[in-house]
Amino acid sequence: MQPAGKGAFFLSSSAGGVYAGSTQPPFSESTKPRPLSPYGETKLAQEEILRMTLQGCVPLVIGRFSNLAGPGQNLAKQQGLVSQLCRAAVTRQSLNVFVPMETLRDYLYVDDAAAMVCALVETVVRDQPSEPVLRNISSQRPVSVCTVLRTVQQVAHRSVRIALGTSPSSRYHVRDLRLCTDFPREFQSVAITPFPVTVKRVYEAVLRQQAMC
Repeated sequence: MQPAGKGAFFLSSSAGGVYAGSTQPPFSESTKPRPLSPYGETKLAQEEILRMTLQGCVPLVIGRFSNLAGPGQNLAKQQGLVSQLCRAAVTRQSLNVFVPMETLRDYLYVDDAAAMVCALVETVVRDQPSEPVLRNISSQRPVSVCTVLRTVQQVAHRSVRIALGTSPSSRYHVRDLRLCTDFPREFQSVAITPFPVTVKRVYEAVLRQQAMC
């Protein structure tokens, strides 16, 4: 079947991956990307391949996402600091943390990210720009690992034991991944969920999930 009407191609990319080696945070769309890991290099390569492949065919939208957080993440994958700390709080188990406590990250509630993508894609489909559209999808509200831990403990009303260490991938985790955007007006209609509310929703989801086990 042929698509009805105009459309656009959306690529989900990684802000943390492509900006890991960049300098002078916060990083915006005009920041020169400098990936450090194979994952980041792959994401940047995907962007470049699609720029060349789709030129003159269909509008390309590239969304470089910050750290997404929200209910429903696969806890068995050992990914996502917020969900893993919530799981540790619920199960009263310790958690290994492989970055310094002062490490800064941008956490965005998953529903907010979806709303930002919808607003962005709707605009591109309507306007049909000839050049690729690149946007950082982020909260622009950085928090430290220490703040993440403290917020989880406040929500759970209990302490969470952590063990600081290193791993082979630690060299890819930079201290400061603050993000901003060169196009602030485009996402004014999206109300960013406060970080403590995000943590509370994740914690309650983990509680429900563990209760069913």
